[in-house]
Amino acid sequence: MKDWPDQSKIETLVQQIRNGETSSFKELTDRYYQILYSFAFRILKNKHESEDVLQETFLRVYLHIDITQAKTSPPGSAGSRKTYVWIR
Repeated sequence: MKDWPDQSKIETLVQQIRNGETSSFKELTDRYYQILYSFAFRILKNKHESEDVLQETFLRVYLHIDITQAKTSPPGSAGSRKTYVWIR
């Protein structure tokens, strides 16, 4: 899938954000907003709730970037229902 998150790119962006590069957080949100929104909308079937979930998700990633782990699972794989970015 063309737009599926690239594990190494997410790891790089997370590390850059940890190093204080705020532009990397904008890149992370710009790059993955649409695919995450689509995923949330399929579950919630509500535009506003999906937007709220994404806003909360990106806020949590930013606030907890020091403990964020970048993980991906492509669609159709055994782990495809896992979250894109985990916060322990």
